[in-house]
Amino acid sequence: MRDLRWCIPAGLGVGVVLALLSGGTFRQAQDGAWWGGWLAYSALLVPGLWMLAALWRWAGGGRRLAVIVAVALILRLACGVALTLLLPSFGNDNPEQNAGYLFYDAFKRDTQAWDLASSDRPITKAFRGRIFTSDQYGGLLASSALVYRYLSPDYHRQVLVILLGALVAAMGIPLLWRAAVEMTPLQPTSPPSPLPEGEGRRGEGGLALAAAWILAVYPESVLQGSAQMREPFLITFTACMLWGFLAIRRLHLPSGWAWLGGGLLGLILFSPGMALANLVILGGWLLIEGGKRRVSWLLGGGLVVVFVLALLSLSANWAQAAPGRGTLDVIVRWVQATLHWNIYSLDQSSGMVQYLFRSMPPGLRLPFIAGYGVLQPVLPSALIEPTIPLWRIVGTLRAAGWYALLPLLVYGVIAAFKTDDPAQRRLWLWLAATVWVWILISALRGGGDQWDNPRYRAILLPWQALVAGYAWVFWLGARDRWLPRILVVELIFLSTFILWYAGRYYRLPVLDFWQYVVIVLLVGAGWLVVDIVRELRRAPPA
Repeated sequence: MRDLRWCIPAGLGVGVVLALLSGGTFRQAQDGAWWGGWLAYSALLVPGLWMLAALWRWAGGGRRLAVIVAVALILRLACGVALTLLLPSFGNDNPEQNAGYLFYDAFKRDTQAWDLASSDRPITKAFRGRIFTSDQYGGLLASSALVYRYLSPDYHRQVLVILLGALVAAMGIPLLWRAAVEMTPLQPTSPPSPLPEGEGRRGEGGLALAAAWILAVYPESVLQGSAQMREPFLITFTACMLWGFLAIRRLHLPSGWAWLGGGLLGLILFSPGMALANLVILGGWLLIEGGKRRVSWLLGGGLVVVFVLALLSLSANWAQAAPGRGTLDVIVRWVQATLHWNIYSLDQSSGMVQYLFRSMPPGLRLPFIAGYGVLQPVLPSALIEPTIPLWRIVGTLRAAGWYALLPLLVYGVIAAFKTDDPAQRRLWLWLAATVWVWILISALRGGGDQWDNPRYRAILLPWQALVAGYAWVFWLGARDRWLPRILVVELIFLSTFILWYAGRYYRLPVLDFWQYVVIVLLVGAGWLVVDIVRELRRAPPA
């Protein structure tokens, strides 16, 4: 309770700043409603900061975890307020950016949440998709409407939902830290870690530190956490499920069921599909670990049944889309229609894509979309494409963050293969495989779009942070050549396609697109062969 001594003044102080900076300041001052804004922000900040402090103490991460959580919260809140203020003046001339919203989805959903909150309709109407089409599941729409109705009934203070998302996003970091500490014995035992004894093995200087920093500062996560989007909630609910699973499996804590059930319920309300994805990951983990402390299959089956019932109840439009067909048949047809639509949408969105589609066999279009989606947002395009300064900054940071994380995710597969212990190897291969399957699903589901595809991909960021953190800690001990090789291949790709994008946008001499692809493949493969041969020659004789 002693944390309240600083949470209350900090919450009240930051609430004043947000009330001064948020939209409608002068109107609020003239109408005498400024106090309402200050109280609304403070009413979220004080309990939010207190919960963050409690989670930080519970996780036991010390000063380093406190810094990471603070950085995560400040980044998201500052970015959200800055974009809300700057977009009307320095963004593109469209309704959402003129209103201070970075994403159209956020604009539509938040506007409908305010309409619901300011009406006399019950909040449960948010879960009826026929009325509010901006949120097919209703979780975020209902949460936003609750905040507006009871904290800001007099004025649409859109920063309130940004503040809520930023607080929830920061709460996921102590959960992931605690889970990573519990997973630390699964780190590779060969080669030995260079970290001090008791530090890397307990997670504070190894897996937990790396994973927490990735979750805190990964640009796509920061961007989603600074807008009225579902992703910060989904990321934290995923971390909640992960910790609950480990608390049950490793520590036999009854409270683990509350964490697991709470995370699952949150995912069902905000996105049932992501509840299923996490159940699949955790179910595979159970099967891989096998025999020891086996969780009752009856309980596991019960969770699946609860999920399926919730999924069917929240997706009643399936039956309308395909009356008389079974659920599996509807899902298969929906996947087929989605892929067909995404190919069509990508084809229509860009003349260059139309040209590339015409120059390749139809059977290669789906692999092309998958590869194109994995590379989105493309860093050379963000650096070269003519656009307004604000969008260049946003695009460059998003792309740079992905191209910093991507080599670690690739190396994570290699690190898992190199792990000596068979049980550890199987688990990390499973986690790396699920991360890459989800990256490919996001690429296909997003149709290679530079916004939707990275947004879908970031939903499972806790798992990606663990795999990338594992790869980093393994490389610190191994110091092998594979991570530098991956980085060099990425550098070859970036430098080659910077030339292609420069020629495309600034009318410089340029080769055909496929010639650049061949250059990347030949130079990259040649570099790998030369470096591997060089390493073999330097190796001491057996």
